[in-house]
Amino acid sequence: MRTGMMILLFASTPVAADDASLPETAGDAMNVEFSIQDAAGVPTLEFRQGETVRFVFRVQNNARETQRLAYTFPPHDVAVVSASGDPVFSAWNGKMFAQVMRVEAVPPGESLEFFIEWKLESNDGVAVPPGDYRVETEFNAFVQPGNVQLSLDAPHANITVTEAGDLQ
Repeated sequence: MRTGMMILLFASTPVAADDASLPETAGDAMNVEFSIQDAAGVPTLEFRQGETVRFVFRVQNNARETQRLAYTFPPHDVAVVSASGDPVFSAWNGKMFAQVMRVEAVPPGESLEFFIEWKLESNDGVAVPPGDYRVETEFNAFVQPGNVQLSLDAPHANITVTEAGDLQ
């Protein structure tokens, strides 16, 4: 069933100013939210074969000061496993990245988004059959100064894939 509501699946523990080198203002925090959306950006956990799944990682600066986020690209990763435990999809399978540190300033109230699109195919390009799938996520970045790790330590989320003609 599709809804217009935001499905917030995972949230990290906010990074608070407990390091002497971080700003000491009340409410200083950066946190990561993870959502699963359809290609139009509507949060959902049900997809029809042939649709595109969008895995979105959003880093929000809830502090009153600009925060600096340091990471090697990509800081986000997704793996999908079938109900039987077989690996189906790994976002970065077969891809290589230069391990260069990036630092981005995130102004107060602003956010950064990282996303991965999955076309409901295995890493071999075969359409996945209808069924339930477990989504495993990782997000690794650091708030500077202080090298305070900001990561998404999340339980698994489940999505359902139905046949292309099925209406929910």
